Order: sequence, then C-alpha cells, then structure tokens
Amino acid sequence: MDLERVLEFEPWFYDKSMVVFQCAVDVESVPSLAFDSAMFWVQLHNVPEQCLTPEKGEAVGNTIGSIVQVADPEDDGEGGEFLRIRVTIDITKPLPRCCKLWFAEEHIG
Repeated sequence: MDLERVLEFEPWFYDKSMVVFQCAVDVESVPSLAFDSAMFWVQLHNVPEQCLTPEKGEAVGNTIGSIVQVADPEDDGEGGEFLRIRVTIDITKPLPRCCKLWFAEEHIG
C-alpha cells in the first residue's frame, strides 16, 4: 500500500532535490532500472474555453513529454479554468518554465 502511494504521488522532493523511485521486480533487475524520467502534473492556463478538452490537453502534453493522464476539467473539481495533464518528462534535460501556444492565429499561453 505505501509503495503504491509513493509511486502514484510522485514527484517527491527532499532538501530541495527531487527523489526518483522505481519499483524493482527482484534484486537482479536493480542495475537495469532507469532513473532518467519522472511524472509531473502540468497545468495549462489561459486556454480558450473551446480548447479545454482532454483531446487538446493530450495534444499539448505530447509536446512536453509522454502522456500519462489528462484530467477532464469538468470532473476535476477546479471549475474548468485550466487543463491538468500528467506527463512523464526526461529529467536529464532542463525543465521548460513555460511554452507559448497558438490557436487560430492567436497567442494563448
């Protein structure tokens, strides 16, 4: 139960440093585990209302990393003001602080 919770609610931080956990099947598999990626929840703000859909979130998320989950803004309990997407990101590269999106020739992010 605790292991599942730790893996589900990543990323974890200690003393301002990220700690990445992986689940090993057995002792022999430990050396082959990759600690080069982590899952993050990303919030997309200032998105036009017509773009607040899981499909648009998935399209944007694929430009950030590998999609894990897109939270439906209507079911998210946040009032549908932004999109939340969970992505796996390569942590060996610097994290982008923001990205600009264009929708129908209009800057939205």
